[in-house]
Amino acid sequence: MLSSPPIFLAPLTNGRTVAARLGPHGWTALLACAAAATLPPIWVVLVVIAPLAEEVVFRRGLQELLLARAGTRRSAGVMANVVTALAFAAAHVATRDFASAALVALPALLLGAVYQRWRRLDICVGMHAAFNAVWLAA
Repeated sequence: MLSSPPIFLAPLTNGRTVAARLGPHGWTALLACAAAATLPPIWVVLVVIAPLAEEVVFRRGLQELLLARAGTRRSAGVMANVVTALAFAAAHVATRDFASAALVALPALLLGAVYQRWRRLDICVGMHAAFNAVWLAA
């Protein structure tokens, strides 16, 4: 006679409890619940973590690489900004519909121009955080 898998109760940080049966895929579900319980609030992700991570990847990473290869020609710098902004928008297709993701390219062009002018990541992260805070509040 087969018995049903045991039930595991996982207390979450928000005061709720998740019950999971530890069957063949139960540990995966349990780990997913545990990971979800420790995620920061969405505003922290959108206003702190995402701006820092995305600006490091797209400005300090991709755009800096393209600017280094472009040389001193102004048109090459503009092309580096456009390519980076398009890559930034493409990365947002995973979390938004295509039209909304495409609109992300506009502030990305501004951030790219600021980065190209001053090469200061902190300014770009601050602007990105402000853009996200306004979007989140809307």
